Amino acid sequence: MIKVRLKPKQGIKVGLKTVYLYDETLIADQVNKAKEWAIKTDGKVQEDGVDVDYSSKYYAGLSKESEANAKSSEQIAKASELIAVEAASNADADADNAKESATIAYQAEQNATAQATKATQEANSAAESAYNAQTSALAAHEYASNAEADAQNANEALDHVLASEEKARIWADGNDTEVKPLGGTHSSMVSAGLAYAYAIAPEDTPVEEWATNHRLIVQGEKGDKGDKGDKGDTGERGPQGIQGPQGPQGPQGPQGEKGETQDISGLAPKEKYLSIVDKVAFDLEKNVNYSAEELTSLEFHLPALLTYDFICSLAFSSGAIPTQLIVIDDIKWTGDDIVDDAFVPIANKRYNVIIWWDGVFTNGAVRGV
Repeated sequence: MIKVRLKPKQGIKVGLKTVYLYDETLIADQVNKAKEWAIKTDGKVQEDGVDVDYSSKYYAGLSKESEANAKSSEQIAKASELIAVEAASNADADADNAKESATIAYQAEQNATAQATKATQEANSAAESAYNAQTSALAAHEYASNAEADAQNANEALDHVLASEEKARIWADGNDTEVKPLGGTHSSMVSAGLAYAYAIAPEDTPVEEWATNHRLIVQGEKGDKGDKGDKGDTGERGPQGIQGPQGPQGPQGPQGEKGETQDISGLAPKEKYLSIVDKVAFDLEKNVNYSAEELTSLEFHLPALLTYDFICSLAFSSGAIPTQLIVIDDIKWTGDDIVDDAFVPIANKRYNVIIWWDGVFTNGAVRGV
């Protein structure tokens, strides 16, 4: 509350009281100052021409403005607080992310180091592989050169073998015309014929003249096929408990008049001829010539006791389906169609086989045509 102090102009004593009278102008001035102290807002209130202070309304406006500013500041403070909280939360999240990023970066660094090490190792391995490949290529080139030389030598050796085989055939069963270029006079077969000729020459015939005319007697013209003999008795069981081979058929009938080998075969009573039965196993006997037409299976066994004079032969045909040969004994094979030291018949071939014992090994020589 603003108090206005009035200055009295004069006072009149009325009874016990004094009544003061006031100047109206002075009162009006006091009222105006009171208004100024209450509502003046454009400047300070003056007293006696001197600025004293702002009015109550001015300060009330400032107070209201301050209140509004305070409320605004409070809202700003609350917003700032929320922002600060959110910023703190974001800071925590950023810290966690930064920590995770640091961990990922460390792992990436470790992985990069491992990859670099692996790359270095692979590069070294690649370099070593390249070196080994180059070495292998040089070795392969050398092997190829050696193989080419070996092939050439093998071809030359094969030529020698073929030539030697042909010479061996000529020496064995060739005629005089074939043997003479090799430095001989007669082949083994012709010499055998001569020997037989000398052995059976008539007494009244000069041996040399008779032998000259009959020296090829072993190669005489083949006679007519003899009659089929009677079926022989079943053979006895072998010494090893294996059933003996089927008995031979009867002796071959006499050859035709054209053949002269009949006389010579009679001079060899130790030899005999037996037919091979397909798919029937048998034991080999010495001085026996086994023969057959086409066989699908051939199985034979060596005698339990071999002697120096053991020798025999086999002749058979292998048809469109190759003959299956079953031999459990150890035989040193040479000649045609020998695979890994074993005789393996092939299709559509006629085979002649000789088997003998040399005192150490049992040998088998094969010729296929």
